[in-house]
Amino acid sequence: MQKILKRAIFIFPLAAALAAGVFAAEPDAGAGSRIQLAVNPSVSPDGTFFVFEWKDRVWLAQTEGGPAVPLGDGMSVDTRPILSPDGKRVAFMSDRWGKEQLFEAELDAKRLVATGTRQITFHTESFFTMRLHARRFRDACACLP
Repeated sequence: MQKILKRAIFIFPLAAALAAGVFAAEPDAGAGSRIQLAVNPSVSPDGTFFVFEWKDRVWLAQTEGGPAVPLGDGMSVDTRPILSPDGKRVAFMSDRWGKEQLFEAELDAKRLVATGTRQITFHTESFFTMRLHARRFRDACACLP
């Protein structure tokens, strides 16, 4: 029952955002284009915004709808975003410096921007195990101020 409740809490803000109409704000992604078939959503704890993957980029959007803003510069493939438990950071996979590694960025959800992007992993085997890193990221964030 608890698992079903968690899924319902997760799906409601996402469904509301899609119903309200989330669209791309980036010119090269087709400014004003309605976003369809986005994957890997992660909703903030307060339900006001979410991150998701679309067209090999990580995007940030308000759950009430409106423009979605890409977090990267579009020069790399950024995928599998996961919000920290406090909603202040996002972890994601990126190949921006060669092999796919785990990165994190600070979020300002009100202004729809990400700052302070840093690389977290430095392994040589590209896709190590996102689940392991995601679990460590969530556990580490729970301990930080």
